[in-house]
Amino acid sequence: MRAIKGTSGLKISQVEKVSWWSTALSAFAISLLNPHVYLDTVLLLGNIGALQPNPMHFALGACVGSLIWFSTLVLFTPKLKSILSSSLRWRIFDTTIAVILCFVAFGLYNVPSQ
Repeated sequence: MRAIKGTSGLKISQVEKVSWWSTALSAFAISLLNPHVYLDTVLLLGNIGALQPNPMHFALGACVGSLIWFSTLVLFTPKLKSILSSSLRWRIFDTTIAVILCFVAFGLYNVPSQ
């Protein structure tokens, strides 16, 4: 529905400024108190990495990929702020996600049962 009727973008005026200490503490809490961090890192990457011929290279690649991803997010934050403030761009983004999810759903629906 948001892809069809969406009328709001990211409202910069809604963001209130807080101290760096509060921001750092929130980032720490979101990062380390989130159970998905451990599910993804320990279970998913750990199990996949254990199956690789050289698990250390896999772990190093995962660390470098993560470093590049988060550094890129930080580097392009000012550009993302201007992009995400447009309601049209949010509708395009939501439509793209909806189409991807439909493809995944149809793909899972058509998987033959054993």
